Amino acid sequence: MNDHVNAPHLEGFLLSRASEFNLDALPKGRTRITGITWYEHNMRPVTYWRMWSNQIIYTIHLRVLSHIKDVCGIPR
Repeated sequence: MNDHVNAPHLEGFLLSRASEFNLDALPKGRTRITGITWYEHNMRPVTYWRMWSNQIIYTIHLRVLSHIKDVCGIPR
């Protein structure tokens, strides 16, 4: 299966500038992982497309965090 999506009509319209995931120690040997992504989009109307851009970034974060859970053997 090819996971690459070619969407030339969207190139340059949603640009991820930087991302990071932070690990914070919690009591009882637990860890909190938080993710943040700085991005910009060049689509109008801004209010409408910001909603979709936020959802896309959120979905990407969930996918990364779910993968981390799987690798660590944490049940969902």
